[in-house]
Formats: sequence, C-alpha cells, structure tokens
Amino acid sequence: MAATDHPLKRLVSTCITEFASEELLALGQPALLALVGQTRVAQPAVILPAVVARLRAVADAELRGRLFTALLALLPVGEMIEMVERLLEDETGLFDSPYLRRIREEGALAVWRRIIVETVTSRFALPPDVLQQVQQALEMRSEETVLAQLFTVALHSASLAEFREALEQA
Repeated sequence: MAATDHPLKRLVSTCITEFASEELLALGQPALLALVGQTRVAQPAVILPAVVARLRAVADAELRGRLFTALLALLPVGEMIEMVERLLEDETGLFDSPYLRRIREEGALAVWRRIIVETVTSRFALPPDVLQQVQQALEMRSEETVLAQLFTVALHSASLAEFREALEQA
C-alpha cells in the first residue's frame, strides 16, 4: 500500500460523509469511532455493535463516557441511536460519569435561567438593555436553589424593580 493510500490519510483528505464506516472501524482509533454516524453505514446491525465493543475497551472511564456521548450525539437516525442505547444498557456508570453529571448540571442551570427570563419578559415589558442585564446577572448565579428562588420571585413580584432587587441580593 502506498503511503498516499493509507486509510487515515484518505480520511483526512476526504469528506467524512464519503468515508465508509468499515474503513473508519479498520483504522482502530477509538477517538475516530465516535464519528461513525457521519460516515456511510451500510450495515448498522454489524457496525454499531463493533464500534460499541471497541469503545468499551477504552480504559479511561471518563474518556469512554465522552466517546459514547459523542457517538450518540453524532448518530443521524433515531433507529441507530436506539440500537446503541440498547447496546449500552448494561454499561454501568457510563451515564453517571463526572463529565455527564457536569453537563446535566449546566443544562439544569440553563433551563432555570431561560424560564426566569421568559417569566420576567412575559410579565414585564423589558427594554433590550434591561433584558441583557437580567441575563448577565442570572449567568453569574450557579446554584440551582438560588435560581429556583428567583423563579418564584419572578412569578410573584409586583414589579420589575422588585424582581431586580431580589436578583441583586441573590
């Protein structure tokens, strides 16, 4: 095989969607396996179990969790996602890795911030500059209990000034 024919060199010079999943699997690089959903997957029932098996062999639990997360995020078809999720059902601790816990926590905080902004916006006519100030102030709050209290204040405040005062004190 000529040096220019090496599969990894071909991957770099080819659009990933033109690459066959079998070729990606043959490279033997676990980090690249998360991209399998972006390749041409002719036989998902064969390829996906092989990818999951290879990723399970990654020794570092956090890296393994990140690779599985990336794999699931990059799979294009719900049927393929369900297949991989079924293959991972017995993966103990995978969906409770420190990385995924942090992602879930950040997501929960983002949801609180969004519903507070939506509540305040729907209750009070916020000029764009005030909206931006509220959003910035909420971004500085990183405790879910504080954001939950601010949501209650947003629901019950008699005025925007009352809400902003509570936001400043939180």
